[in-house]
Parts: sequence; structure tokens; C-alpha cells
Amino acid sequence: MRKYGKRLHVWFAVLFLLVCLVPLARAEGTYDCAAGRHKDVVIYRLDPTETEDGYEIVRCEICGREYEAVLYATGHIWGPWIVDKEPTCTEPGLRHRTCTRATPHDETEVIPALGHDYVLTATPPDCENDGVNTYTCSRCGDTYTEPGEPALGHDYVLTITPSDCEHDGVNTYVCSRCGDTYTEPGAPALGHDFVLTTIPPDCEHDGVNIYVCSRCGETYTEPGEAALGHDFGEWTEERPAAVGIPGLETRVCIRCGVQEEREIPALPVVAPSLFPMLAAVVGGADIGMIGLFALVLLPSVRTVNAARKALKERINRRKWEETEAGNHGFH
Repeated sequence: MRKYGKRLHVWFAVLFLLVCLVPLARAEGTYDCAAGRHKDVVIYRLDPTETEDGYEIVRCEICGREYEAVLYATGHIWGPWIVDKEPTCTEPGLRHRTCTRATPHDETEVIPALGHDYVLTATPPDCENDGVNTYTCSRCGDTYTEPGEPALGHDYVLTITPSDCEHDGVNTYVCSRCGDTYTEPGAPALGHDFVLTTIPPDCEHDGVNIYVCSRCGETYTEPGEAALGHDFGEWTEERPAAVGIPGLETRVCIRCGVQEEREIPALPVVAPSLFPMLAAVVGGADIGMIGLFALVLLPSVRTVNAARKALKERINRRKWEETEAGNHGFH
């Protein structure tokens, strides 16, 4: 089987040669310019290069017809590009490649500058300063700025500190965004609103006028009416004087009830000659009887005097109470 296959290949090759060579042999021997079968010969040739076309001038040796045949440029067989200088944002780069057809040679090409790749960073405005748009190149860091949004202006909020009796009020303005603050005068000071409280005088003390501010409590005093002095009633005997022993009497102020005392001088000592005279007066009565009479009579006298004194004190006390009630408006 393998043997017959080889023979078939040989027969196909012989057949192919016969088909191709027979027309050539016929053309070599037969030229008919009128029929388009010329005997052409190249009389001039400019070989093509890799980048430029060449040409051939062909002439028929029989009829002399000439024509020019274009020989197309052979073209390059380039290798990969090799970067010799990387481009930057502002400067171009450089690269080359090598043609491997015929004599190797290089082609150089400029790589265009990349240009900046700016990234925007916006700084917002505040109350007093405009915003700023900052552009920074992500590759080389080059930067520039442009105006952003205009300043916002302050947003002041008013806080009122009211005035008091001695101090003016204050209007305080505070910016809600940045905290900037300033003040302006507010309402004027009110002045004190003093209310008078009068403490009346008594027997020994002057009166006092007390002024208290109804708003802030500030206070001061001024002298009021002068002290009245005591208004004493009649003297009342508290203890009668005796022989050689002083007595005592008192009086009471009808306004304040203070009591004043004074001494009653003691009775003088009776001389011995008095007894005979007394005996004569009583008609010769016995001196012992007179002494007995005195012992009985004196306690009665004292009892009467004590009763009179108590009555007088009650009268004086009642007068004083009525006077006090009239002074203070008691009913």
C-alpha cells in the first residue's frame, strides 16, 4: 500500500510539469504582438526599498512597445517598541524599534507628553473667607488654585442681657457657624425702685427710715423721727419711809412701761422730850398704851397705803395701754 502511494505522488508531479512547461515552450517559439503575445525585455529597473516603491521599464523586442511596471515597497519587519525615555506630564518621551528586514535599522518616535491629571480638592468657604478649589496632578504633584464659592458671611444670633438697677443691658451677637462675637449696648440701667419702710421712734430710740429696692434688694437707711422720751405717770409710793429707814416710790412710762424709782427720805428720830408732851396731849395716858395703840394702828395704815398704791398702778397701767393702742392703731 505504501509502495503504490509513492508511485502516485511521482505521476502527479510529472503531470504538473507537463501542464506548466508546454505553454511556456509554445510561447517561446511563438510571438504575435497583435494578439498580445510580445517578447518583453526589462530595459531599466529601480529596485524598491522598504518604504518606497521601485519600478521596471519593459520593452517588446518585436514591436517596441514599452510600459512601466510598479515594484511595490517591500515594507518593514519591526520588532517591539523599546521606551528610551518615559514621558512626563510636561515633557515628551522617546522610544525606538528595530526593523529586521535586510540590514537592521531603527526607527525613533517621540512619545507625547502625558499632560497633567488634575484632581480637584474643594476647600469650602467660611464666614469671612472665600472657598478655594485646589487642583493637584496625581502624577507629578503640580498644583494650582482657583476661587471657589464666595464667603458665607456671619450668621449672628442675638443674646440679650437685660439691664438692672445699676448696669446697662448688653446685646451679644454670636455667629452660629464660627463663634465670632461682638457686643452692643442694650437697654439703659433702670435705676433703683426704693420702697420706704418706717420704723417709728420709741421713748429711748430715734425712728429709722429703711429704703429697700423692689428689684434688686439694695438697701440704705436714714434717720427718722427723734426719740419721744418717756411719758411717766404719777409717783406711787412702794414703801413708806420709817424712822431711820428710807421709803421707795415709783412711776411708770405710759408708752413703754419702763419703771423709774426714787427714794423717800427716812423719818427723823423723835427726841425723848416728845413723850411727856405726847402724854400731856393724850391726857396723861400711860406710855405703854400709846405704844400698843401704835402697834395696832400702823399695820392698818400700811394696808390702806398698799391698796391705794395698787389702785393707782392699775389706773396708770390702763392709761398706758390706751395710749399704746392709739399710737399703733390697735382696736
